[in-house]
Amino acid sequence: IVCLGYQLGLAFELTFSCYDPPEEGIHCGACDACRLRRQGFAEANLPDPTRYAT
Repeated sequence: IVCLGYQLGLAFELTFSCYDPPEEGIHCGACDACRLRRQGFAEANLPDPTRYAT
């Protein structure tokens, strides 16, 4: 998904997938969605523009 998004020019910094965001409105970094998001960027060997609390 990450590779396809980059190919299509998706602005990942405007997407949100966190299940339990802190009050700051950023990704928590600990829920399943955040872990899978991080894993997707890591496996695609692409930079992750997401702001995480942890």
